[in-house]
Amino acid sequence: MIDSGRIDRGVKNFTEFNKNTDKTEKNKEADEQDFDFADNIKFLPVQVAVVVGYTYMPISDLANLGRGSFIQLIGKVDDPVTIYANGIALAKGEAVVDPDGSIKILITHMTDKDEPALYGR
Repeated sequence: MIDSGRIDRGVKNFTEFNKNTDKTEKNKEADEQDFDFADNIKFLPVQVAVVVGYTYMPISDLANLGRGSFIQLIGKVDDPVTIYANGIALAKGEAVVDPDGSIKILITHMTDKDEPALYGR
């Protein structure tokens, strides 16, 4: 579970750090005392997306989608999924369904830096 208090403190400290662009000796000392960048940055939220497939369709087909519509994806059910963090591909994996019905992703390998980003980044 994410500790929202630590995230809030991390975001606040990160924001305060960026406000102090005038690096006088006084500011440098305050930065060293009040801000531990490495400790705080790891609590910033990151959007994680798992993509199971994709397709291309004309806007007219997209506009006609409604309840009960199907979208045919490129790929097969056993193809690896791609895990993205803030739109950047990080890893490939397999979708696994637990006995309780929840879905988990088993990471099978990390992606190359040349893997295309999500949303055309």
